[in-house]
Amino acid sequence: MAHPEKFSKPQIILHWLMFLLFFASFFSHDAIKDSYRAFVREGVTDIGVGTRIHVIVGIVILALAVVRIVMRFTRPAPSEMGSGAQALLAKAVKLGLYVVMITIPLSGIAVWFGGIRDAGEVHEVMFTLGLGLLGLHILGALVHQFVFKDNLMARMKLR
Repeated sequence: MAHPEKFSKPQIILHWLMFLLFFASFFSHDAIKDSYRAFVREGVTDIGVGTRIHVIVGIVILALAVVRIVMRFTRPAPSEMGSGAQALLAKAVKLGLYVVMITIPLSGIAVWFGGIRDAGEVHEVMFTLGLGLLGLHILGALVHQFVFKDNLMARMKLR
């Protein structure tokens, strides 16, 4: 497959949509933790809007992650920028993000719908790891854009 100069429009839209969904998940995280604790301690089944948002967003993230993975193997992507350790780190961070995009929702589903309490620990650890990987991904993009000045971020712009 030939390497285009930038990602396709569907790839770009999915990228930024996933970014927004991660933040929606982050901001609704406390609501679902409170609902789950109330259910476990007191059997309370009345959940709020924040909890509903978190569950729906998680399921959407899982579905879109599968679409992204399929697209990654079926659509050409720009070649990696940089070489050596830098390219290896970029690939590792991207792979880690894909693992997180699948593992977080699956573990959330396992705890919320399956009652598998240990999956909650996996969910928490993977979410923290995901935030770290997301931070590295953003930092890498900013370093490319403003330190290396190679215009890497243009590859992920809609225009």
